[in-house]
Amino acid sequence: MRNRAITTVLVVLAVIAAGCSAAETDSAALDAATAERDGLIVERDQLAQQLGDLEGEMSALRVQVEDLDAAYQAQSVALASAEDETTAAQATATEAELKAVDAVAAANAEVEALRLKYDPEIRAELQTTYDAEMNRACEQAKVEWETPVVALVQWDSQWESISTTNALIEAVEECSSAERSKTAEDREADRLAACEAVDVDALEKDPDAYNGTCIHMWARITQYDSNTGVCTFRAEMSDRKATRWYDYDGNAIMVSPTDPSCPELDGIDTDDFVEVWATGNGTLTYDTTIGGSATATLWLLEAVRLIKKD
Repeated sequence: MRNRAITTVLVVLAVIAAGCSAAETDSAALDAATAERDGLIVERDQLAQQLGDLEGEMSALRVQVEDLDAAYQAQSVALASAEDETTAAQATATEAELKAVDAVAAANAEVEALRLKYDPEIRAELQTTYDAEMNRACEQAKVEWETPVVALVQWDSQWESISTTNALIEAVEECSSAERSKTAEDREADRLAACEAVDVDALEKDPDAYNGTCIHMWARITQYDSNTGVCTFRAEMSDRKATRWYDYDGNAIMVSPTDPSCPELDGIDTDDFVEVWATGNGTLTYDTTIGGSATATLWLLEAVRLIKKD
């Protein structure tokens, strides 16, 4: 019994000892946790202080940024204003420069105009060129009668010291009026009148010398049939009007330019006497009805008129 009691006491003492040891361990852990908590609190307070300091600095920086932005905006406005003033000044300077250039040009032009007006040698030279242009335009106006004179005159501004554009146009109209007022019939008569009369022997001797030349002659038609064709006839010629066959000589072929209709030859037949105006076109060699060949002067008809039927 005694031993059991001793054992029980020993067990109880062991349990008490163990409890005391555990209590001591929990107290140490609590102290460590408390110390760590206190350190974190201190660190938190320090970080809070630092954050407050940083927020203050950031606020100060925002104010600086706003001040800088305001200064930048003000500077931009000032710069834009300065650029506008510079542009305006440049435009004013350019305008002044252009006005100066124009003024110098106007002055030079005035000096030149006075020189042209009062220098006799220059006036004489200008008058010569002016008269030459008037004569040239006049001759052109006679030929190009359907073209307005104003389109034919070539005005030179240097002539302003001796005349005007209208005066030149009027002078050209006056000198060309007789020709420009002609009718179509008048012009045709003038064209045919320019055709020259040439001795038949001369035509026979050297027909190529009259290529492109309009000749006025009389002719006796010797062949105008199916062999020559509707718009071509063969004839003998004379440089004088005659109605006797033996007054005609030579061998010529006359071709109408209105082929194949040639209405101007209506009513004209073989053995007729005609007055012709024709342009030389060399010679033509052709086969005869008897099997040989013959050469004739070749003429392009400008106009034909019946003189006598035979």
